[in-house]
Amino acid sequence: MAHVAGNDSWSFADEVMILEAIVDMSDLEGMHPSPMDLHLELHGRLMRENAAPHDLAKKKHNLKTKFRRALEDGGPQQGGERNQKLFELSKKVWPDILEMYPHMME
Repeated sequence: MAHVAGNDSWSFADEVMILEAIVDMSDLEGMHPSPMDLHLELHGRLMRENAAPHDLAKKKHNLKTKFRRALEDGGPQQGGERNQKLFELSKKVWPDILEMYPHMME
């Protein structure tokens, strides 16, 4: 049975909002916000209900893993515009990882 966005799964809009918040909240040295700060920033704005700080930390980790895999594959291979958008935002969130794949830098 498929999960419905708004319950315990993450929507595409949630993923975009999380990555955008990390970019916006990162300091000049590139330090990302803590899971608690991210939670406070996004509270009430996500489609996923009751997302706790640890849920945001896990989602961030999963998005980072997805980004690494896409880099290893030469870019997002499927998912069209959605995955391309997540990939472009991820390049802003994790420029240090992107640097390990110079052929992917634009």
